[in-house]
Amino acid sequence: MLLSTYFDGNVDNAWKSVGAMCKLFENVAQFVGEKSGWEYNEKEGEAARSFLEYVHQLSKNE
Repeated sequence: MLLSTYFDGNVDNAWKSVGAMCKLFENVAQFVGEKSGWEYNEKEGEAARSFLEYVHQLSKNE
């Protein structure tokens, strides 16, 4: 999963890397939160992913 976050220089693949990074962060944040007694804020995570998707769509329109 970590290797899928690496950028290979292809702009189209950059967005795949960003998506993989977000998923990895979410998985780790949930794991660490569970072990530490903290709650992962899924609503905030979804808002961040939605913003990135919005920015991705902007790049397609240029």
